[in-house]
Amino acid sequence: MLYVEYLDYKKKYLDAQIIYDEILSEKETLFLMTQPKASQVDAERVSGGKRTNKIDEYISIKDEKKIDLRLEEIRSILNDRENLLKAKEVELRNSKEWLDIIFVYYYIEKLSIRKISKKIPFGTTEIFRKLKKIEKSIK
Repeated sequence: MLYVEYLDYKKKYLDAQIIYDEILSEKETLFLMTQPKASQVDAERVSGGKRTNKIDEYISIKDEKKIDLRLEEIRSILNDRENLLKAKEVELRNSKEWLDIIFVYYYIEKLSIRKISKKIPFGTTEIFRKLKKIEKSIK
């Protein structure tokens, strides 16, 4: 039942993608600070306001939060997870167990049950039973 391990690897890969997206969003939000904004004409006028350089502030916050380092680290983790997932998929596709074969056809290649029944020596009813078994073991 390699498909269970494959799904575990896939979940870890997707979790790493979520973390990558969060860090990237954080960097994007910081970058948006540097972009020009429309002036507020209805706000009260204040004289002697403090001028700050937005780029310097952006760089200091980015360095303080170590965003580039975190992005580089998660990118490395993401690449490693992707390589593990691909290796597990190759192993899954080479498996001789019927449940693994049906899993590949149905969930990875997205074949219909009728097309699967033409590729393997089982009827559609038996394939349904095996898919139920797969779904039960996934949960």
